[in-house]
Amino acid sequence: KIFIKCKDQPQVNGVFLNWSGFIYQAWFELKSQDPIHLSKALQLYQEGSSLIDQEFGRYSLKKYENLENLGYTFGLKGDYENSLSQLDQAIRIVQKTYQNDCVYSLGNLYEMKAMTLFEMGKYSEALQLTFQSDQCKLLQISPQSPEMAWNYSDRSKIYAQIGDRSKAID
Repeated sequence: KIFIKCKDQPQVNGVFLNWSGFIYQAWFELKSQDPIHLSKALQLYQEGSSLIDQEFGRYSLKKYENLENLGYTFGLKGDYENSLSQLDQAIRIVQKTYQNDCVYSLGNLYEMKAMTLFEMGKYSEALQLTFQSDQCKLLQISPQSPEMAWNYSDRSKIYAQIGDRSKAID
């Protein structure tokens, strides 16, 4: 409802469009499973992308958030090459900004990239990235955090796929 009220306003900016896309993506994932919602999310992320470039710069942290959303959404659509491309750009921005390969904000990016690689059948690379994601996330959250449950679940899927049942259960 908020997006519909605001979408024709001339002051719409890239960050607003990016978060509007997130609303459609979340609705797709949590409730509808309607591909129209996922396509709308992707459209809004892409429209917001050039505005974010203009407003904040192509290498800003706002741009990394947009690329993260684009990468994740391309992955949901099964477009894994575009997913990796967007996620890798986001990773480079964060690494360059913080001059480090292990900061909290890289945790989700590594996790998303791991699951994209998993979907592509690149299990060894995916597994390695889940551990990198752990290292980053654990800089700010505890191992028992609900956020870490995604990492554990993802790693379990990889272990199950490669036939290591005991590690998958652990």
